[in-house]
Amino acid sequence: MFCRQLDITNRGLSGYNTRWILDYLPSIIVPAYHFDLAVVWLGCNDAVKPGAVQHVPQDDYSNNLTLIVCHLINIGVLPANILVLTPPTVDEDMLAKSFPGGDPDQRSDAALRRHRPQRRQDQGM
Repeated sequence: MFCRQLDITNRGLSGYNTRWILDYLPSIIVPAYHFDLAVVWLGCNDAVKPGAVQHVPQDDYSNNLTLIVCHLINIGVLPANILVLTPPTVDEDMLAKSFPGGDPDQRSDAALRRHRPQRRQDQGM
C-alpha cells in the first residue's frame, strides 16, 4: 500500500542546449500537465567551446533560461515550484584521463562557472 504517489515526467533531450529546447518547449511541456515540481537542468552543452555547434553565449543562455521558466509559469507552474539547476563542476583530471588528446568539446570548470545564471530579483527568480 502506498501512502504517497509520485509520477515523474522526464522531458530530457540528450545533447540539446537551451536554444534548441526553446524550439520544442511548447510541444514537450504543455498546459495539460500538472506539475508539483519542475526541474530545469540545462547548461553543460551550452558551455562547450565557442564555435562548437552546441555553444550558446552566456547572455543568450541566461535569457533562454528566463524564457523557459516564464513558459512554465505561463502554463500554471508556481514560481516556488520551479527548480533551476546549474551545470555541475567538471573533474578536469578525470576528463583528461578520459580524453588523453583533450576533451573534444573543451568543457572546463571555468567555462561552466561562466554559464551559471545570476538570480534575477526583478523577475522574482
